[in-house]
Amino acid sequence: MFNLFKVDNKGCIIYKSGFQDAAKCIISNQDSEITLVAEKEINNMFDTMIEAFEQEQKVVMYSVKRGDSDHISFSSINRFKIWLIENQLADSNMLILSMLDKHCKKKKIALPRLNIIFGYNNGNAIYNTDMYFNNTFDPDWLIDDSIKKAIKAIDKSEVIDRQAIMSPVFGIMPPTKLSGGVKTLMLIYNNPDMIFNASTCGDNCARWITRFAREKFFVINLYHAMQFNNKNFQAYILNDDRVIDSQDEIYFYVDRYCRRLQ
Repeated sequence: MFNLFKVDNKGCIIYKSGFQDAAKCIISNQDSEITLVAEKEINNMFDTMIEAFEQEQKVVMYSVKRGDSDHISFSSINRFKIWLIENQLADSNMLILSMLDKHCKKKKIALPRLNIIFGYNNGNAIYNTDMYFNNTFDPDWLIDDSIKKAIKAIDKSEVIDRQAIMSPVFGIMPPTKLSGGVKTLMLIYNNPDMIFNASTCGDNCARWITRFAREKFFVINLYHAMQFNNKNFQAYILNDDRVIDSQDEIYFYVDRYCRRLQ
């Protein structure tokens, strides 16, 4: 019913138009039988992709089922996850991303919610988060409970309304006077398809980054060894297409990708 993928002697080919159409059917939920078929075929696509990666084959994604259409190659299931994160503003891609997360948890396949790219990455990340926040801040951001809790924990301040915050230092102040760390957290939380320089955050923001990662899918950019909690720590490192599970490995990547920038 849906043309999602095919397998040949070179590996696996997936069709963006196919899995997006299947996702749209699930979202519309107009026919329960078609919805079940769509869910099954998407999960079959995941299994086929994972099998190809285990055999060290690449997965090629074509825009449509046509040999000359635009295509992208993925070297791991986490690379595919990152493409979905970058394109999550499309409801169909967001659904596929959520389904992939559940599928990998069920299969016990490492698909970390924390995704990090170290050092300069061709301008894809917003480096000056303070300036970007001041020019793009949306007042509605302040009324989110998670953001209110982060502001209280990090800046010891209380949100009054969409435009005002009570600070123990400045009194009533506008959001532009929040700390750089809180501003960056708000950008990460509210623009998950974008990449922000999280080294503008102090280590007191690390637990909030991991907490937000349980709620949303995003990638952060780091230039230093942020101190994450080692307990149950896991992260995907875009630079080397690798999953890590200890704080010590963070130091290795900082030394490898950030030292020359200092």
